[in-house]
Amino acid sequence: MVVVAWVMNYRRKILAGLVAGTVFLIVIFLAPAMVQTVFFGLIGVGVLLELSWQAARSARRLSSWLLVLALVALIFTSFSGALRLVEDPRGSWYMFAIACIVSTTDVVAQYTGQRYGTPGTFLPSLSPNKTLHGVYGGIVSGMVVACVFALFLGGVTWCVLPLLPALAIAGDLLESATKRSLGIKDFASYIPQTGGLLDRVDSWLPALALTGWLLV
Repeated sequence: MVVVAWVMNYRRKILAGLVAGTVFLIVIFLAPAMVQTVFFGLIGVGVLLELSWQAARSARRLSSWLLVLALVALIFTSFSGALRLVEDPRGSWYMFAIACIVSTTDVVAQYTGQRYGTPGTFLPSLSPNKTLHGVYGGIVSGMVVACVFALFLGGVTWCVLPLLPALAIAGDLLESATKRSLGIKDFASYIPQTGGLLDRVDSWLPALALTGWLLV
């Protein structure tokens, strides 16, 4: 019953996630390389535009600009990594693995944090709602999924995929730190109840960067 109540409470986000996930799977498995390149390129440009807009409006301190620059560097590294995956014969499976690992980490971290955790028990200065229970639950569940994919994909993926859950948490924390420094809640508001594009892909950024530049 607790799980059902949680799902009903976040049904709009879950529905949006299912739609986005379906589009993502169609693109990575069925679309030609050129379409995939345009797809990830447009997302990368959109993310950079959101960040640039908010930085121009709100960044007033050196610390804010340093965080923005760190996020810009991560975005470039991540989406260049995604474009490398597009050209790799196994790139679609690597991206599918990233999607499953990061999504599992995010969902389980949110659920266990809200169900069992106490807000502010994990780096409250960066993200007041983060909990130790949520972080532990997300990382452990993400590593289980990562090991399943590493078993299937083999090779060096055993050294890379299990790192992705922790990197997903780190990406979220970097984005949270940047927002707090800029004094904003979301980078944009055109996606109802979910913030902007950068708010949706923050956990993906380090995972794409590491996978794209180490596995290809």
